[in-house]
Amino acid sequence: MEDAAAGAKPEECCGLLAGADSVITNAYPLRNESLKPRTSYFASPEDLLAAMRRIRSSCQSMMGIYHSHPSTPAYPSVSDVEMAFYPDAIYFIISLMPKIDVRAFEIHNNTVIEVEIAVIAGA
Repeated sequence: MEDAAAGAKPEECCGLLAGADSVITNAYPLRNESLKPRTSYFASPEDLLAAMRRIRSSCQSMMGIYHSHPSTPAYPSVSDVEMAFYPDAIYFIISLMPKIDVRAFEIHNNTVIEVEIAVIAGA
């Protein structure tokens, strides 16, 4: 996710995260087709459909959605909250300013709750 965010700068990147048993093991980058890609993201519908098919075919579940904030903090914007259509997903935001900062959130009914990220060595 961090590499995707840095590579897309100054635009936002986006993608899906998948895995099983509450452990995310795969990232699926998606094209950002937003009309304002420096300040928002809109995942390519074709990429989204293809990623969901790959996730299902590998017997995984979509567990998270990530996107970057190239010049703002790693906290959901108003539009991020409005576009949180998957209540069971964890929303990861990668900020690039002033340094890389990755945070994760549950977003339900316009309520934002930060969740802890645990990195498992060798996973």
